[in-house]
Parts: sequence; structure tokens; C-alpha cells
Amino acid sequence: MYVKGGFMKNKSLLFQIGIVFAGIIIGLSMMLALLFPIILREFFTNEGYSTIEAAQYNIIDKKLFKNVELDYSSGEGNDAQLDIRSVSHIKIPSEGINAATKLKINKAVNSSEINEQFIKEITKQGESQNKLSKRYVKKIGDKKIFYVITKYSINNKDGINNKNIKSGFLLSYMWDTYRNNLLQTLLQKLMLITFIAVVVSLILALTLAKCITSPIIKLERNVKKIARKQWDEPIIFDRKDEIGSLAGSIEHMRKELIRRDESQQWMLQNISHELKTPVMVIRSYSEAVGDGIFPKGDLKSSMKIISDEAERLEKRIKDLLYLSKLEYLSKHEATYGSISIKRIVEDVVDKLRFTNENINWNVNLSDVKFKGIKDQWIVVIENILDNQIRYARKEIKISALQIDGITSICIHNDGEKIPKENIAKVFNKFEKGKAGKFGLGMAIVKYIVEYHRGQIYAVNEDDGVSFYIKIPVYF
Repeated sequence: MYVKGGFMKNKSLLFQIGIVFAGIIIGLSMMLALLFPIILREFFTNEGYSTIEAAQYNIIDKKLFKNVELDYSSGEGNDAQLDIRSVSHIKIPSEGINAATKLKINKAVNSSEINEQFIKEITKQGESQNKLSKRYVKKIGDKKIFYVITKYSINNKDGINNKNIKSGFLLSYMWDTYRNNLLQTLLQKLMLITFIAVVVSLILALTLAKCITSPIIKLERNVKKIARKQWDEPIIFDRKDEIGSLAGSIEHMRKELIRRDESQQWMLQNISHELKTPVMVIRSYSEAVGDGIFPKGDLKSSMKIISDEAERLEKRIKDLLYLSKLEYLSKHEATYGSISIKRIVEDVVDKLRFTNENINWNVNLSDVKFKGIKDQWIVVIENILDNQIRYARKEIKISALQIDGITSICIHNDGEKIPKENIAKVFNKFEKGKAGKFGLGMAIVKYIVEYHRGQIYAVNEDDGVSFYIKIPVYF
């Protein structure tokens, strides 16, 4: 495989899933093919010995203990023509093999695949065997023979009081032909079943892979359309799984991109309009003064208009740049410090106090502190108070307190109430009030407050308008 999975990652997801499933299935099949013969061979070997021992028990119980002579020429002694599942038996007495017994054994041996040498080995094994019964296995030619040697002892009565004790051991055996045939048949069927299972599993795997990749391919097409700004068509997936969740996230992204694009277009239109007016005034007044014409009656008054418009233009550009800076900083970690809102408000009030000397400043602040960025909060207080000065009649009230880890700031003016339909628009970009001022100042305030995990809202009071700011001490 290619280094670090490079070969796989460059293939389609359908191919990757198919390969993984195929690998797992084939791997399991190979493992079963290796383990099953061992397990089955062991199982059938034990079953063979159990069959031999059961048949041997019947011979000892029904014939030897009842003094019934074992007939080697019968189906029990001759294995040449027996079914491969049959067990053959040979009785070997301990006092030695006499001529009659030897003749019977030779008859059984000659009609089977075992030889006389094997019988001699069996005799030695039986004589040296310590256990009553013991299992053995031996390879003869290209086959194996499984056999059990069991010792026996029989009491035969001669006359009235005489007892004749006969002992020896019984050899019961079975060839591995049945075990091998059964094992081979089972393995052939197992291989056939495994092959069918592999084919069916691969078909199911490919079907599953197609079901998984089909919606992903559809999502890919939708994302490409979004990249080309062809985002009018909504992304709808009736699924509750991870793919449905991904589709939901992409749909949320689509809506957000549409909203941002509309906001950007709207913002550009407003920026161009707001910047165009002062530029036109400055240009027309400067051209008139250059031609010796003074629109305001004299040079000083005309130049003051140019200066005021330039100042107005400068402020708008600064607000735009500052708003852009805030959006940039929101995507990067900032350094927070302890802020004393009392000190910030007092410093800003001292700077703005003489803007309108008819306004009475009522400042009642607790020495509350919270975590934040000091420079940004100076801008917040400056913009709000600049707005309050434009609308206040006689008084501006400022208060601050801290309860349960929340810093609450209230800035109130006794001016005209905000119309209900406009109160929610106060903090929108480019929103103008009755004074006709440029509407970025309050938008910047809202941006900074929300960046500090706080909230700001305006409320019409009985005696004017209040702006409330709620800021957590830590976040």
C-alpha cells in the first residue's frame, strides 16, 4: 500500500469502504478456513474415540462377561466390508494366543488393512498398559487408525467349586476414513457458504457505501454552488444521523453567508452614500473658493464648512476602520485586564462636559470592576455619551452597581422618547436618529458589549430614555 495511506486517501469513499469491508470479510474467512479444520478434526477425533468406547462397552458387557465367544468372522471382527463408521474388535487373551485364537485373529487380520506386526505391537501395549482403558492412534500407510485397548477379567466356573479366571484385553478400532470424509464434506460446504457470504457481504457493503456516499456527493455539489454564490436553493436532508447534522450545518452556513452578503452589500451602499456627501461638499466649496466665490458669504465661513465636513468624513472613516478592527480582534485572542468603570466614566465625562454646558451631569457610580479591554470600554462610554448629549434636554444620569457577579450600568437622558418601531434599530449599522448623525457609533457599542459576553438595550422611561448594559464580572 502507498506510504501513509496515500493510495487509499486518493480513492473515492465508495472504493475505500468497499475495500475495508472486503478486507474484513476475506480476513475472517481465511481465519475460519484455518481454524475450522483444526477445531473440527479435534471434535471428530474425540467423537470417534467416544464411538469406539461405546461399542467396546457393549461387547464387554453383552458378550465377554456373559461368556459368549466373539466371532471374528462376523461384522464385529472383520472390518474389510464394514461401513466406515463401524467399530471392529479383536480379543487378545493374556495367557497367550493359542492356535484357535491365532487362527481367528489371522482371519480377521487378513480381511482387514491392519497387519500381523500391528497386532504384535498392540499385544505389547496391552501387556504394558497400566490403565484399565486407554486411547491410541497410529498411522498405517496413508491412513490413521484410532483404537482403544481395554483390559478385562472373566470368572468362569468349572464344575461346582472350581473357578477358572480368564483375562486379557479387547482391541477396538476405527479408521479415520469416516472422520476425513465428514471433515472434507463439511469444509466443502463451509467454503461454499463462506464464498456466498463474501459475495453477499460485498454486495451489501457496496450498497451501504453507496447509500453513505450518495448524500455526501449531493452535499459536495451544494457546497460548490455556495462557493459560486449560487445559494438560492435550500439544502434539505430528511435525516437524523451525522450526515443530516452536517447538512444542517451547511444550510446554516448558507443562510449566514446570504445574510452576510446582503449586509455587506447594504453596508457598501450606505458607506458610499455617507462618504459621498461630505466629499461632494468639500469639493464644491473648495472649487468655489478657488474661483473667488464664497458660498457662506465670506472666506472664513466657507472654509469652516469645508473643515466641518472634513472632520465629519474623518470620523466616519475612523468608525469604519475601528469596526473592521473589532471584527478582526474578535477572531483572535485578546489581553483582558481589570477595568474600573467609575474611572473610565469620570474621565470621559470630564472631556465631554463642556460640549454642552446646559446639561447637568448626575454621576452616581460604585467602584465596580470587571474583566475586559480598557480601550474598547472607553470607546463604548464615549459613543453612548456622545449620543446622549445630542438628545438630552437638561440632564444625563449615570449609575453603576454590581450584584451576583453582574455589573449593571445605566445611562439615562431626559430627552424625547424613541419611537417603538425604532427602539430595536438603535444599535444597527448606519442607523440615523433625528439629529441625522452617522449610525456606526452605537453599532460599535453593541459589538464591544457582546464581545465581552454582555448585553445592551434601550428602554423608554417616563422621563426620557435609558441605556442598560449588563456585563459578567468574569467570563
